[in-house]
Amino acid sequence: MPSHITIASYWRDKVYEGDMGIDWEDEAHKRCWRCGRISKNRNVTQRCHIIPSSLGGANKPENLVLLCAFCHREAPNVNCKDTMWAWIKNTSTAFYDTLRYLMAFEAYEKIYGVKFQSEVQKVFVSKFPEQTTSDNQVFFEVFGQIYGEKLTPNTTIHFGEGQTNPSTKAFLLREVLLALKGKTEWTISKERLKELEDKSNQVLADFLGIETKGKSVPKKRTPMTKDQLLKKHNDIKELLQQGSTTSEIVKLTGKSSSTVYKIQKIL
Repeated sequence: MPSHITIASYWRDKVYEGDMGIDWEDEAHKRCWRCGRISKNRNVTQRCHIIPSSLGGANKPENLVLLCAFCHREAPNVNCKDTMWAWIKNTSTAFYDTLRYLMAFEAYEKIYGVKFQSEVQKVFVSKFPEQTTSDNQVFFEVFGQIYGEKLTPNTTIHFGEGQTNPSTKAFLLREVLLALKGKTEWTISKERLKELEDKSNQVLADFLGIETKGKSVPKKRTPMTKDQLLKKHNDIKELLQQGSTTSEIVKLTGKSSSTVYKIQKIL
């Protein structure tokens, strides 16, 4: 079986990173290509067959992607390589390791009939009318504390799941919001506030749709620009300009049809 590094190296120049949940420069051999979750031990990220071995798929880099255990369980098991890439592209997110929370937000709306993002925004504004960056830091520090307090005594994890599933997260988010609505004291130590100022949690606020004054630019994935993409795939560009078809280009360059399509759209 090819190593994680070998698989990432194989696909690096063949698939446009904007169609994935990762940027190639961000340790792609350690991150899940769908949700962006990173593992300190790259073996935690699993090798997933594009075409299942039971359907004749080979144990070769061209038939393997890297996914976390959760995404691996959800990946399509079909005899069609384009389906895997379409699934990764259309279900990945702009923020690393937030997919399960997006799924939890969907579950929240279905269970409670209201969007979580709008609910948390209302609570934030009611408690911090000024909505400064410091207010944001205090709010989410307390949010995290309450979430942690309610996690163990009120929920459990299905055998073999390894993580809290989206519907359970939805329940936890509801419990946290109820607790925050009744909270009257919002204080954290000066030392902790300084730590938060040095390492802003604005990314979480932006992800949840919280508007704050003086907010920093959130750290998202940063796919290549159109110019960078054209430069990197100049061979595809030249072949397209020569009138070659997508199938001909895929055969000549070894790159994916989705990458060829991306260059076509830019041109």
